[in-house]
Amino acid sequence: MDLYCRVFSSSSNNRLTQDDYILGSPRFAEKYPDNVIPTNPFLSVEWIKIFESSKKYQALHFTVWSGDKCLLLQPLFICRFKPFLPDALGSYCVALYAPWIVDENDNFDKNILFSFLLNSLQNYLRHKILYIEFRHFSIDNIFHSCFTNCGFKSLNWCDVICNLKNCAFENDIIKTKRKQIKRTLNSGAYVDFAPTKRMLERYYNLQHRLYSKIFRPLPELSVFNSLISSSIGYVAVIRNEDDVYGGCSYFIFDNILYFWYIASDNVVPNNVYPDAVLYYSLMKKAADEGCIKADFMGGGNADRDYGVRNFKLSLGGEMVAEYRYKKYLCL
Repeated sequence: MDLYCRVFSSSSNNRLTQDDYILGSPRFAEKYPDNVIPTNPFLSVEWIKIFESSKKYQALHFTVWSGDKCLLLQPLFICRFKPFLPDALGSYCVALYAPWIVDENDNFDKNILFSFLLNSLQNYLRHKILYIEFRHFSIDNIFHSCFTNCGFKSLNWCDVICNLKNCAFENDIIKTKRKQIKRTLNSGAYVDFAPTKRMLERYYNLQHRLYSKIFRPLPELSVFNSLISSSIGYVAVIRNEDDVYGGCSYFIFDNILYFWYIASDNVVPNNVYPDAVLYYSLMKKAADEGCIKADFMGGGNADRDYGVRNFKLSLGGEMVAEYRYKKYLCL
């Protein structure tokens, strides 16, 4: 089986040359593979386009081909988290969720395809990033041996998932959170699902302040503008007439709600609980519009107590065990 890779990128003028995109083939296609059916937002073309304006983030679809047929597609992004360092020390790569892979009926060995992906991806990224991390892989995923054979370390992680069918989650919200939600909505605060540009900027400032405090990278404001201009992404804020208390960016894809970034102000009235109301209101709205599940996009290290995970569970979520796989490429 003659395999080769192609990369589809959000950046048309990044530092990598076209030769860097070609692995095992003299061909390079700018056409997105038409036989790929996205099953989550990160497999979609829109995910790539959202990051076109970013100078810190680069969204990629790393694909494996045989002949003219795409057999596997892995969504990922590269982040420049320390721009004052060389690329290899100031950047990392994260792969999101298991890849789209060719149908069982096509008789391709999935482990061979994924092992080829891992080896090719490491060659592609070596000397360009510090480490690569694969997130949101179930504990019974079929690729576990591929990761270990390629030198990746597995980490016990977890996600938090919420069943939205018939708004069933409302019965699982703990009493304290129900009171907080009721008090906030009775205070006159409300969730704005279509914030103005000014309100979006105020939310972004809250998000930026939070991520600066915990030393985490954050995409530029232009990425959030692209998000709400796409067909899969949204931003909601909790506010009164004059103030923004918090906000949340999220995706809705294939009847699943994916939370992305969320932040709230440190100084709010005593009867306002922004995070609880944002999560609740978005899940309620998504459920009313036919979504069947909410994915909180992470619950932390399963071997450690984690306050954020406990908060998500208090809103009707259920902890789901999963693996993360990590490998340093530049040491």
